[in-house]
Amino acid sequence: AYSMLDGKERVIFDRIKALDGKLAELGPSAEKERGFIRLRLAQEYWELAYLGLAHGKVLLHVLSQAEEHLKAALAVNPTEPGALLLLGRVHLKRGDAEDAAACFRKARDAGMPGEVVAPYLAEVAFMSRDFQGVRRHLGQLSTSAATKSPMAEVVQFWEPGN
Repeated sequence: AYSMLDGKERVIFDRIKALDGKLAELGPSAEKERGFIRLRLAQEYWELAYLGLAHGKVLLHVLSQAEEHLKAALAVNPTEPGALLLLGRVHLKRGDAEDAAACFRKARDAGMPGEVVAPYLAEVAFMSRDFQGVRRHLGQLSTSAATKSPMAEVVQFWEPGN
């Protein structure tokens, strides 16, 4: 198992190195491409955190790198829903519920489907001990998502009357 994870980690760091190289090669007029590469870098750093390949201070560094790249990508395209959602997830991983919620709402307002954002807002509500908010956000999921997704048991637990 360690060998598999080590291999994944190496692949991610190789992609980060390649993206850093591409970023360094860009001229000052390639702002849109720079924003796209910054978003890809953020996704790679997030992957290290999400897969549990970083812990302790390394995890904090990885999340900091992801946030830095996301903010740079959002400076180019402030309404990129994927970047806003990922920034919310970074804040959530750090335990910063207020900033996470703001990012999730911005992602939804920028066009991210409410059904994608709702579970994250429910998690924020749970962290804030707003249990009615958890129910409200999970109630926004479609019947299909609420009954056939990995969220089905969570939704069932939080249904009124349970």
